Amino acid sequence: MRKSPSNIILHVGANNCADDSSREILDKLLSLKYEIEKQLPKCNVYISKLIDRYDDAIARCKVKHVNNHINSLKLKVVDNDNITTKHLDNNGLHMLDIGTGKLAVNFIKTIKKFKSRNHSGREEN
Repeated sequence: MRKSPSNIILHVGANNCADDSSREILDKLLSLKYEIEKQLPKCNVYISKLIDRYDDAIARCKVKHVNNHINSLKLKVVDNDNITTKHLDNNGLHMLDIGTGKLAVNFIKTIKKFKSRNHSGREEN
């Protein structure tokens, strides 16, 4: 944050699903977002939606709840719904190279939105 970026993507939260409630995860995520916005008021903060987990049914449920809340809040998001079980290891938790590639493409699409917003003054879809 020392360099005062104009755009930040927050990709956090999935590891918290083992211990925290979905409400706690969302509260921590939003607290981090708001703290960044307080320190960098001109910065666009995007939330990278949590990657679905297939290793634990309870954690998977929490991911879905957090992502649903993120959607309902109409936040700026990186949509990772295209990352599925075939992009994860046999344990259903960590991304394979193909999953990491999908995540990179999702980030790139969002970065292109940043650029189009910076050049035109509005976001293009």
